Amino acid sequence: MRTLAAGVLLSVSLAACAPTPMRPEVRETLVAADAAKLTTFTPCCRDWKDVDFSRSLSAAPTDVQIGAAGTQRRDFGDHAEAVVGFRLPPLTPDYRLEFVSYADRKTGWMRLDDRLFLRPDITYLDGQFHEVATIRNPTLCIGLVDGVPALWLRTPATPREALYVVFSPSIARPLQQVDTRRPQGPMLGVAGNAIVNSIADAQKSYIDTASMGHTGLISVRTIAPESPAPGRCVDDAVH
Repeated sequence: MRTLAAGVLLSVSLAACAPTPMRPEVRETLVAADAAKLTTFTPCCRDWKDVDFSRSLSAAPTDVQIGAAGTQRRDFGDHAEAVVGFRLPPLTPDYRLEFVSYADRKTGWMRLDDRLFLRPDITYLDGQFHEVATIRNPTLCIGLVDGVPALWLRTPATPREALYVVFSPSIARPLQQVDTRRPQGPMLGVAGNAIVNSIADAQKSYIDTASMGHTGLISVRTIAPESPAPGRCVDDAVH
């Protein structure tokens, strides 16, 4: 009983604590440094066929450090963005794509007030490198992916005619709200979980804001449609 009471008190106190937002001057510094890195990328890709498609996707995660030597950049007009291409496996069986942003590196603690994450535009291409489907400014979720805190998303069904996919980090929507609540276990019981959820829902203390950039560590893999989600999502209310 004493352990249960202590657990409830701890969880209640955590639920009542609002996240620490990123200070404007911190975000300004991070965004400026991020934009400067973008200018050092390798210009390419007047056509999609010029993208490097040497990487192949599978159920095993493929990590890519966007900003490392050799990162490709697509320029159009006064706009530029990194591009990361992959060859897709056959659609047997059906699969989705899971994109994960770890900010600049994998860490054991999730913070949103001192780092930038990546929100990708996603372009599917056929064998002649023609666009067959696009996903623009998708909503990211937060959670533990293979035990590491990150922002993530899963795509709808992969188009049957798609043989390649390109991920392009976008800052068209530079901010996004995320639900930072962690799944609650049996220690608190039904009553304890109800108390914590009630306080969190009333104060919205679990809502935090993630900031987007152009560079960082990503991971991509194929995943079965029925695979359990690694975390929570909220409607994106910041534009």
